Formats: sequence, C-alpha cells, structure tokens
Amino acid sequence: MSAQRVKTYVHIWILVLTALAAARVDADTLRVPSQFPNIQAAIDAAVNGDTVLVADGRYSGLGNIGLDFGGKAITVRSEHGPGSTTIDCQRQDRGFIFQNDEPPEAILEGLTISDGLASAESIGGPAGGGILVLTGSPTIRDCHIISCEANNSGGGLYADTGASPTVRNCTIADNTASNGGGGLLLRGGEAAIAGCTITRNQTTFGSGGGILIIEGQPTLRNCSITDNTAAGRGGGMSASSRRAELSIEDCRIAGNVSGSFGGGVSLWWASTIANCVIEGNEALYGGGGVSCALGVTIRNCTIRGNVASGKGAAGAGIYAWWRFTTIVDSCVISDNWILQDGIGAGVFCDSSASIIRNCTIVRNRTSKGSGGGLAYSGTGQHTLANCTVAANSAMSFGGGVLGAEWGAVLVNDSIIWDNSAAEGGQLALLDSSTVDVFYSDVRGGPAAIHIAPNAVLSWAVGNIVTPPQFVSSPLNFHLRLDSPCIDAGDPAALHAGQADIDGELRVWNGRVDMGSDEFGSFRFGDLNCDGRADGGDIDAFFLALGDPAGYSVVFPGCDILLGDMNGDGRVDGADIDPFFACLGGGPCP
Repeated sequence: MSAQRVKTYVHIWILVLTALAAARVDADTLRVPSQFPNIQAAIDAAVNGDTVLVADGRYSGLGNIGLDFGGKAITVRSEHGPGSTTIDCQRQDRGFIFQNDEPPEAILEGLTISDGLASAESIGGPAGGGILVLTGSPTIRDCHIISCEANNSGGGLYADTGASPTVRNCTIADNTASNGGGGLLLRGGEAAIAGCTITRNQTTFGSGGGILIIEGQPTLRNCSITDNTAAGRGGGMSASSRRAELSIEDCRIAGNVSGSFGGGVSLWWASTIANCVIEGNEALYGGGGVSCALGVTIRNCTIRGNVASGKGAAGAGIYAWWRFTTIVDSCVISDNWILQDGIGAGVFCDSSASIIRNCTIVRNRTSKGSGGGLAYSGTGQHTLANCTVAANSAMSFGGGVLGAEWGAVLVNDSIIWDNSAAEGGQLALLDSSTVDVFYSDVRGGPAAIHIAPNAVLSWAVGNIVTPPQFVSSPLNFHLRLDSPCIDAGDPAALHAGQADIDGELRVWNGRVDMGSDEFGSFRFGDLNCDGRADGGDIDAFFLALGDPAGYSVVFPGCDILLGDMNGDGRVDGADIDPFFACLGGGPCP
C-alpha cells in the first residue's frame, strides 16, 4: 500500500472518529420536548451518563407521569429550575418511581412534582404520592414535591425497606398521607435528607406529619420542619420503632402539632438531636417539643415555647419515658407551657433514667399542675448537674424541681432560684421520692423545700442559699462578676474538656461554677458580648462609662462589669487605659 493511500485512510478514520465523538456529545443531552415528545421517551433513549433536559412548562398525561429511570445512572433535570417546570400528575399517578436499584448517579433535579396520587391501583401500591423509591439510592435535589397524596403512607415521598435516597435542598409541602408520613416515609436504609423545607404536610390517621421513620439509620441536616400535623405521634417527625436510629442536626422544628405525643419530634431508640431549635410545637398528651424513649441524646438545642395542651399532659418541652438513659446536654429549655392539669412543663422524666447537664431551664410553667421546671417519676436514677433552673412556676407543687412516685434525683453544681409554686417553690418531694442536693445554690434552703412524709431529702455538703446574681433575671441567667456561684461547685468533680451552656470552657481557676454558665469563660473587655474583646467593643465600653442604664438597655445580655479592667469593682475612667491595652494585645484581666 502506498504511503499516500495510508495517509488517506488515516485521514478518513480521523474524520469518522471526530464525527462519532460529536454525535456522542450531542446525544449526552436529550431535550424534551424539542427532541422527544415526552419525558419517559427521553429516559428510555438515554444511557448511563446522559442528561434528560426538560424545557419550561407543565407536563402531564401518559409519558410524563409515573416516570421510571429503569435503573440507569442518568440525570433528569429542568432547564430553569422547579419554578419553571412542573410535572402535573393531575391525581392520575405519582411523579416518579425508582424500582431498579438506581445508584446515587441517578439524579432527579430541579422539577416541581404536584398533585400526585398513590392509590391501591398504583404500581407499588398506595405509598409515595409524589415519588416512590422501592430500591436503590437515587439522588433527588432542588425539587418541589407539593400537594401530593398517598392513600396509605408517604404523601410526598416513600422510601421502602433498604432504599437509601439522598434528598437535598427540596421543598416538600402540603402533602397528605392517610396513615403515616405526610411529607416523607423512610422505611429503612440510610437515607440522607439535607437542606430541605418540610412544611404543612399531614396525616389523617397515623404518625409523622412531616416525616415518619420506620427503621434504618437516616440523617437529617439543616432542614426546616414546620407546620406539619399528625393525628398520632410526631407532628414534625416520628421514629416509630426500635429499629430506627436517627441523627438530626442543625434543624428548625417549629409550629408542628400532634394529636398524641411529640408535637415537634417523637423518637425511640438511640437517636440524637443536636444543634436544633425546637419551638412553638404542640402535643395533646405530652412532649410538646420532644417525646423520647430508649436512650435518646439531645445536645446543644433550644427547646422553647412548646405546649402540652390536654388534661393530665406531661413534659411540654421534653417528655422522656420508659427505659434506658436520656441525655440532655447544653440545652436551653424555656417558656414551655402545660395548659391544663399536668406535670413537668420544662422536662418530665417518667420511669426513665436521665442525665441533664449544662442546661438552662427557665420560665416554664404549668397552669394547674406541678413541676414547673422539671419533674421526675418512676424508679430510674436521675442526675441534674451544672444546670440553672430559674423563674419557672407551677400551680401546685415544685415550681423548680419535683420528685414524684419513687423518683430518685441527684442535684449537684446547680442553681435553683426564683421559681414559684403553692408548695415547694424551688423543690418538692412527693410519693416516696428521694432527692440528694450538694454543691448547689437553692433559694430558701431545706426550710423552703416541701417534703412529703414518705419522701427523703439529703441536704449534703457545699450547698449555699445566697442570691446567685444573674445578669438580668428573668431575661439573662449568666453569672455576674460578683456571683457567689463562681468557683463554688464540687471541687472533686471532673469537668476537663467540658463546655458550659455557651460552648465555652467549663472550668476556670481550677474549680467549676454552679449553674449552666461558667463565668470565667467571659472575656473582660467584651462589652458587646460577641465572645471577643476587639474594636467592636469600643462604642459599648464608652456607653458603659457614660450611661450605665443605657448600656443595660442596648446590651441586656451583657454584664457591665466586664468593663472593670482594673478590678476595683467599678467601670470608670481608670479602666480606659487597661481597656485599650487589652484590645491592643496587652494583658487582659
């Protein structure tokens, strides 16, 4: 073969390969409706790695609902986001079904799925009104799943046993399930729900207005779970069995309602809630904020303004019940309310061991019942350590803390102050309960504690009855510089590496403080209380010098004595030079 002919063949092959590559690039994006008449036709033509790109508009009818990826690792997405592209199911079918072990690379993105319906006649049955995940681990992101219904479970989305979808940055709203999981139902696997808004979903009969978890180890991160309603447990979310171990972090759970227990959250078995705000939820019987059992941990959360509304209700903030140890660590539990005759407005621990530590429990109240701050019942051993229990109220017994029905409570390194009740404003012991108090500040001491004839109080070493000198009770329960609770806790207690309610170092000067706040972790010179002594404190410092009353109004959570840079007990002109020396990197008190 001549050299010229070889060159010609090579040139021809280069042209062929270039054409094939160009054709492949064009085939990577399959457009609906310009290239394919409906979405399912484009999915059927796609191969792994392809993208089905859906133009703006509303899509309904055959080929645009009940869509099936067929196990392919493809992306189906809208061109301009969920606000522009809608799968309108018109209550004829659900939007999508995943039933062929789709991998994480099977991606559904940027679509609104509305008015889906899962009935007994639907493929896969009456579950998953918007999306049904029977198998696999598909990724669903930046989608809106709205106004869908399941005649059984999972109004918006249902993930079956073993399925582990990732649902990210989605809005799941106004969906309904007749049984459980108005917004989502997760039956198993390791589903990951992140950055989602789950709102106004409901169950007409079962549990989990927003989310119901049957089993598995799902995670929820950075989600907003609001205004959902459940006829049963868990207005916001419910884990309904011992086989469900949840991790819930950085979520806001608010305005949810339960017709049973757990207005915000109802949990079983070794789950964790961390860094969450749980507020304004309501439950009929108990756990307006959280109802939990079997070893749940609640850490660094704010639980406030929740309600237990029924007669005989318990635990408007937290209701911990049954076996194993509930741990509540570094939480603010405030302004929770039992509307009728009930018990434990802030926290109620019933037949469940508990460790409550580094918590601020304030301004909780019962309208007719007992245990304004906390109430303990049953045979478990309970520990209340380094907590501030203040400004709570109960109509009957135990404005601050109530021991009832064999409850055994160990109170150490805590402040119980300015609570109120008809009997035992700070502490009340009923029904064979036992309470041991040591290294704590309790207003009125033993003489002000109500002790039933068959109850036992042990008033041990280290206790004081001196006003704790809060910054601005009932608004701010941090300690002032002159507080007798500073360095007054148990000298033998081990707190190395622990933090106070603000996440700041727990022990300064070698001995722990009483209460939830460790004063030494405040920085002198930090007059705006942002955790730093820097240029941002200059205006606040001069306001403290010139107008102390005005300073308290502008910075109600700060202690003016943080400006006492020379330690003479006053904030005056003598503090100016050491203040600026501290800001400039020099010595600070």
